[in-house]
Amino acid sequence: KVVYEVGSWPAALQSMLADSLTVADLPYEWDERGDLVVYAEHEEDVEVLLDDLPDPDAPEFAGEVSANDGIAVHELLDRLFMASSKLASKDDSASILAVDDVAATLERMGPPFGFEPPQWKALVGLSSRLRDALAAGPGDEVALTDLEIRTLSGDLKALLRQYV
Repeated sequence: KVVYEVGSWPAALQSMLADSLTVADLPYEWDERGDLVVYAEHEEDVEVLLDDLPDPDAPEFAGEVSANDGIAVHELLDRLFMASSKLASKDDSASILAVDDVAATLERMGPPFGFEPPQWKALVGLSSRLRDALAAGPGDEVALTDLEIRTLSGDLKALLRQYV
């Protein structure tokens, strides 16, 4: 097996890598640090996919918040907690905008200090799923009912409670 150290990459870039591996039909897994593990026989194929991905340090993946900036990360998570709390019980346009903004920022960040990569990936994934559901139109495959959105918001609020 070969391990690629991608655990500190932004979640959006890790998702792009996972999508590329899936399309290429290459078996893979993530280790406990969030790094990519593949069979050595697929190393060359994976290298080609990695070469096609954007640079993890590219400006489009650099958020205005550094993963090393604990106060800024806490403020983002607090903002997301407040927004998901409101959305768990009622529609609130300001909260919808906050979820959209914060989810986009979190996707561009690597795991902050104190977060394990799988833990961070779960948090980013849930916030992105809520953002996508809120932005979905009727008939979109990511569209959810009002009750499902409230439930998803409550799940995100419960997950965030341990961090804020």
